[in-house]
Amino acid sequence: MIACCFLIAPAAYASECERYRPLGDLSWQMKQSAANGVYPTPASARRITKSIGGINLVHLKRSLRQADLSLYYPSVEALVLHSKQYVDRGQVNDRTGLHDSINHTEKVMQKLCAMELDAGANSSSEDGSAVGFVEGLVEGRSGWVGAVFVGFGTLVSIGVFLGSVTLARYLIGLVQHRKTCLVEAILIGNGQEFEGELSRAALHAVRFQPKNAKEAHRLIMLMETPGFTYFDIRVGDKKWPVFVDGYHGSYAPLYFFARLTRRELSDLLSHSTAPIQAAPYIGHRSTRRKWKDQIATRKEKIKEAQAVRADL
Repeated sequence: MIACCFLIAPAAYASECERYRPLGDLSWQMKQSAANGVYPTPASARRITKSIGGINLVHLKRSLRQADLSLYYPSVEALVLHSKQYVDRGQVNDRTGLHDSINHTEKVMQKLCAMELDAGANSSSEDGSAVGFVEGLVEGRSGWVGAVFVGFGTLVSIGVFLGSVTLARYLIGLVQHRKTCLVEAILIGNGQEFEGELSRAALHAVRFQPKNAKEAHRLIMLMETPGFTYFDIRVGDKKWPVFVDGYHGSYAPLYFFARLTRRELSDLLSHSTAPIQAAPYIGHRSTRRKWKDQIATRKEKIKEAQAVRADL
């Protein structure tokens, strides 16, 4: 019985702070990696992205205001922004600001979880629900054991499924030779040039991130103009025609009209200023079906131009 109670205590604490868990996980992950200048691995980038996705800043801001902790909200928001930059660019420009936001977020977590635990303890003391729960476990051991087996089986099934999905993403990434990188590039469209970096590269596509918010705004404005815009991506002295498949938060996927050769991809990656690592496949909502006729037309024009050059 004593052992049972010791097992329940940590679980109870975790459940009380469950709604703040993504924020705590994000703070810990960034402290272990970005704060120490470590380049993100594909696995750590996925974990950080998952934690960011679990944080609702609007609800969190309300909770902080109710707890009289509004002073800490800018630091929490800064941690989320630093984390997005770390995943997208592989580094954080303001390391001092990151350390400050992590320290403040840890204080916020301690205060919020302490308040949640106090509220839970008061509720338990009023209705005796915690005692009744433990007594129920002791008195109905057969039901408890069955619940454990069901829970364990469910966790195993979920683990197998998630493992299969992750493996599939990496296999697709290997087939497509997807790599993380940080390559300076210029995106050209409608006579305009947009400075930025490639953070992912594969045989069929690259991920372009504008250099700053101003460049991102200019690119989005061009993409929102009516009609189909012809784009090219330039790295060093090489240039390739590409299709810009929308804008997704901080980057634009660019698809080559003709797949790169392995040598071309290797040459492109040689410009990277960050370590090159295998990258998993990550899907996104595509606009290729919307522009399929225009894409086909440009492919034909590219083939015609190549044929003319071959005849010269």
